[in-house]
Amino acid sequence: MDIVEFKEWFWDKFATWRGKSDKGITEFANFLGVKQPTVSSWTKGPYTPRGKNLALVAKVYPDVYEVLGLSSPAGAGVPSLPAWERGLKFRVR
Repeated sequence: MDIVEFKEWFWDKFATWRGKSDKGITEFANFLGVKQPTVSSWTKGPYTPRGKNLALVAKVYPDVYEVLGLSSPAGAGVPSLPAWERGLKFRVR
């Protein structure tokens, strides 16, 4: 995946999220939980999400890992079970 492909993917996500509204990059950044200048750098510069920002984008768009050619962390994009449910053992009869 190169930067150009990421930008196309990201702009597509923005356009889909925006729909027919007049919402801009600032609102999209707020939706993602990322600062607006950071989102602008992904759309204009040679940058892609990393670290905490990558995790924030992945909460909404788990396929970002695939788009960037990265392995997703275990369980990324999959809601985790509460601690008490993780400890349950099930029996099939």
